[in-house]
Amino acid sequence: MTRNAIIVHLGIVLMLVACNSGTTRVVETATDKQFYTATVDHSRSWADLETKIDYVNPDFTDKHFPSEPGGTGQVVLTQLKLHSDGEDLISTDEVLKRINAQGMRPATAREARAYALANPKFQTQFPIVALGSQWDDGRDGMPAKPYLCGQNDGPTEAMDYNCSQKQRALVLDYSEHYWTSGWRFLAARK
Repeated sequence: MTRNAIIVHLGIVLMLVACNSGTTRVVETATDKQFYTATVDHSRSWADLETKIDYVNPDFTDKHFPSEPGGTGQVVLTQLKLHSDGEDLISTDEVLKRINAQGMRPATAREARAYALANPKFQTQFPIVALGSQWDDGRDGMPAKPYLCGQNDGPTEAMDYNCSQKQRALVLDYSEHYWTSGWRFLAARK
């Protein structure tokens, strides 16, 4: 059963909280961002994490993306579209500056996984990058960046074969490129 509560102040919907089976989703329309809570287990091994994602790149290991202190906790996440009108490409450095300017930080790989489990449909609309965890795979000096993608994520340069063949995937981008407007960036509140 779902229960909804709408908080209204001066005629503006500030927050919609939807509760469903112990999971909370928060939507803040006043800031033009949707914030979602997700439960993240920072301490468990990648091999031990239950996955309901169709494909997870085998490079998601404890060696490449080590566990973090803190155990299990809630994180508030949002996906950001950071391109200005008419802007085709932005660099990773510019993405990080824009995330920081909004009082946020880039989400980690574990947070991206938790976000995908809590919000399974979003990654089928567009690829979502988590720049808070990066791994230098030694190929060309460019760090691999985690991203979520899905079979129907539209016209982007999400090149991983598993994005087009699987309904939902957690994969790695191995290039240092400019991001087109089809990408979204997962960020967490500081």
